[in-house]
Amino acid sequence: MDPADINKFDGLFWRALALSLPDEGVAYCFPDEPSRLERLIDVRWPQGPTCNKCGSEGVSRIKSRQLFQCEQ
Repeated sequence: MDPADINKFDGLFWRALALSLPDEGVAYCFPDEPSRLERLIDVRWPQGPTCNKCGSEGVSRIKSRQLFQCEQ
């Protein structure tokens, strides 16, 4: 599939995904912000967080901003 075609269907994909959620929505499985953030981290980085720029595994979490910072 051409990458340009993916953008055409992006809204449809997300709407279909949202409709497949239970009536309670995400809050049913992830009732608070920390649980949602931990799930995002687990899905985004199954082997642990890495730097988006250099790929280093040496990152530290800035909890006040909910970000990771590269230690390199």
